[in-house]
Amino acid sequence: FEQGDEACAIVVGDLIGIPREYTDLLRARAQELCGLPAERILACATHTHWGPILQPAGYLPTDLRAAVSEEYSVTCMRQMAGAVAEAWRKREPALALAGTGDADLVSFNRRPVTVEGPVAMNLALPLEQALVASRVGHDLALTWERGGPPGERLSDPQPDVQGLRIGPANTHVPLLKLVRPDGAPLAAVLAFGCHPVCGDDPDTTFYRYSADYPAWARRVLELTLGCPAVFLTGCAGDQVPLRRCGDARKRVGQSIGAEALRVWELLGDHEGTPGESAGPLRVGRTTVTLPLRELPTPEEA
Repeated sequence: FEQGDEACAIVVGDLIGIPREYTDLLRARAQELCGLPAERILACATHTHWGPILQPAGYLPTDLRAAVSEEYSVTCMRQMAGAVAEAWRKREPALALAGTGDADLVSFNRRPVTVEGPVAMNLALPLEQALVASRVGHDLALTWERGGPPGERLSDPQPDVQGLRIGPANTHVPLLKLVRPDGAPLAAVLAFGCHPVCGDDPDTTFYRYSADYPAWARRVLELTLGCPAVFLTGCAGDQVPLRRCGDARKRVGQSIGAEALRVWELLGDHEGTPGESAGPLRVGRTTVTLPLRELPTPEEA
């Protein structure tokens, strides 16, 4: 994105995450290739749990930790930097329009609370219970207004979900519509806050590499509009998909992609309409430190 003296880039990988040292490498390499300042490059991962891991992690078995390849990780960052440079070279005039959709019955809050108070983590629920949790969570989310006071944090006990109190479900689908001056689609950027953990057949292909549901969400836009689509994972901390395994990736992803496509079609034509144009472009950078809470020792716990 470039407008006047303001410029920035967004680059996303279908990876579980990108450690700081590798985002630094990516940004520095992109700056070398195209001159865009490193601090103006936003490097993201979709957090697919079936994406390559760039650095050994404690939760991996010993043999998998040993299999992590620094050569691959560095090459991956250089390729992502090359994508930024290629996009910079190919930039062209565009109009940006923005809107937000609502994809309900897609996800639910995995941290319901018992009537006694403790969290009862549920990474997955039977479909009938998940549907209730999704509906209740969606209604709770409507009580949270942007810029306003906090909304409702927990529902009343739900007898259809083990008597648990349900938390909000983040169902927003922000969309950035980018079109050429003649109105032809140039690119779409969509977001959704939910862990990409749908998975596949647990008996055969469960742990094969996969972009999970974000790939299907992108595919809806790319096949329909004929332009690239970029997926950004929103605040997914306590949000998980309604469905798991089987054809869940396709069903969840296409539901989100279809909602993004609906928003695209409702946004104004290439001349724009009042209140829809996204701009002017402003770029800022803030470093936020989130300290860990002091935890008891194993003996104390």
